[in-house]
Amino acid sequence: MSSISGVVNAGFYGQVDGRVQTDTHFNNSMGFIEEYADIRFVDDANGVESGLSFALRQDDENEANVYQMYFSKKLDGLLSAYKLGRFERADSLGFYTLDGAVLNSNNDDFLLKMYAGNPSRIDDYAVVSGEALYGFDIYFSAIKLPRLSSDILFKTSEARIGWQRLEDEMLETKQHETRLNWGLSSSGEITNSIFLNFGIDFNGSYLTSKDSTEQLQFKFYGDLEKNKRLQIDYETFSLDDPELSFREQFYSVYVKGRQTSLAASYFFSSSSTMSWSTRGRTVLREHGENGYGLTLGLDLNKYSGTEYLAQVDFLKLDKDSALSIYGETNYSFSPLITSRFSAAIQHQQKWLSGNNQAVAIEADFQQMIRSDLYFTFFVSRVWNSHVDDEYLFGLKLSYRFDDRAKGWFDE
Repeated sequence: MSSISGVVNAGFYGQVDGRVQTDTHFNNSMGFIEEYADIRFVDDANGVESGLSFALRQDDENEANVYQMYFSKKLDGLLSAYKLGRFERADSLGFYTLDGAVLNSNNDDFLLKMYAGNPSRIDDYAVVSGEALYGFDIYFSAIKLPRLSSDILFKTSEARIGWQRLEDEMLETKQHETRLNWGLSSSGEITNSIFLNFGIDFNGSYLTSKDSTEQLQFKFYGDLEKNKRLQIDYETFSLDDPELSFREQFYSVYVKGRQTSLAASYFFSSSSTMSWSTRGRTVLREHGENGYGLTLGLDLNKYSGTEYLAQVDFLKLDKDSALSIYGETNYSFSPLITSRFSAAIQHQQKWLSGNNQAVAIEADFQQMIRSDLYFTFFVSRVWNSHVDDEYLFGLKLSYRFDDRAKGWFDE
């Protein structure tokens, strides 16, 4: 006799956008028109999922991009799942698409993912150049770290190790990059200490083909009380051409090139709706200036759903310096109309290019026309005293659908 044991989903869901945009980054001052679609199909009962993501852009040079077009299926046995086609990946190489396959094998304690294919660049993200990329990642979900002392107790930890090889043909000479990557995340308790709880995250990648560390990230946090946290961050990475959000443009720790940052942060919640933060850091650059920085932040959340955020950031790099003041608010005019408004003031002093004062604003407003149709207006403007001004203006219409039928399956 069968018994009801759960709910399954089957059907299509996704989003279709139409966007008109003009900004200073395009030679054509008229901007562009873009249609974007992200469509997924799932069948939980049969363990099937497929996806199609693409964009059509009309500007000076019309173009079409297919970001994802894949089919995946869950299996019983040693091979637990596979994925075929074009799909997105994010790792130490960056954010890119891979035309190829992924094979999964797992049990209760670990998951093995093997992948191979041809990598391609996604829009303006960092270039991933190569003819072949293959490797594997192993995820462990129930690791018990050794007890360092009677006062330190680790909870169950998670870890990841991986190997990857990127090959390319250049001038009839085979070029390759081989890297190892890893990750560890854990938390625990410390008795007879000022910390109630603590946590650690350790991630990195090592280029064996060049015998050098590619990137390294370490974070430790300790909760002093329920409303106080101390955090230490160490990071070594490289930003050749970073894609920065509006806020990150005025958060001056983001500079190009290889760099190492050591930071100490303190978070304090004075009430259920208000929290403060302070962050001090040193920045060491492989080529260029070294320096230090300080950030002060305030986050206020109203019960009505309105949020206010303020941040003051200062960075000194040898003879260069930058002082930024940033503010942001999220406000709902009604259940159907939401908005976000940001503003920033920045003073930059550079030894080579001189001083620059910038005033910037960014805003977007979204209205729900009906439950599956949304209209968005967005604009940003940056006024500079020493370099060219910047602007962005756009309209977007989004249609969201979910036709997944829900049903019961018996066991």
